[in-house]
Amino acid sequence: MSRLESLEDEEEAKLRVDEEIAEAALRRARETREKLQRLKRQKKLLRQKEQQMFDMGMSSIEELEQLEALNQEVASVVPDVSSGTAVVDWSSLWSESSHA
Repeated sequence: MSRLESLEDEEEAKLRVDEEIAEAALRRARETREKLQRLKRQKKLLRQKEQQMFDMGMSSIEELEQLEALNQEVASVVPDVSSGTAVVDWSSLWSESSHA
């Protein structure tokens, strides 16, 4: 009888160890899943920020092209302006928009 109780105690101890190992593995899996979710959110936010920066850059390029076209139009109606010379000084506009 005592031998059976001893075997039973050993099996219960093994079971407790196995359960503790399983619980630890589940805990690590949950932590890893949470970390993965955080990384995915960060990656998504970074992509959104990159897209915003790209869009702002494209907008700036479009604005510059419009200003250059306007400058050419003004140059075409102003006599005695050499080719490639800026007729209108846009620097004040660019310095304001760069701080926005």
